[in-house]
Amino acid sequence: MPRENGAKAQRQRLLDALRRGPVDTVYVYRHVDILHVPRRVLELRLEGHDITTTWAQRATEQGSAHRVGVYALIKPAPPAQGELL
Repeated sequence: MPRENGAKAQRQRLLDALRRGPVDTVYVYRHVDILHVPRRVLELRLEGHDITTTWAQRATEQGSAHRVGVYALIKPAPPAQGELL
């Protein structure tokens, strides 16, 4: 069954991945199924999550090197009022 692919669902998948540790753009694109990773990161930041970006070189399957963002969750946003942890 295909998974939900709206922006909210993508943000949740990305947040789940970030809770496990830093992820880069290529990993998120391939394994978390998010095509525009920087946009989802921005949206999570706007929700109050403290996410850092560093830069790294990653190779594609074709062997080309690309500069990509590596994202790390420093501090999640506090739960919304009335929201369970």
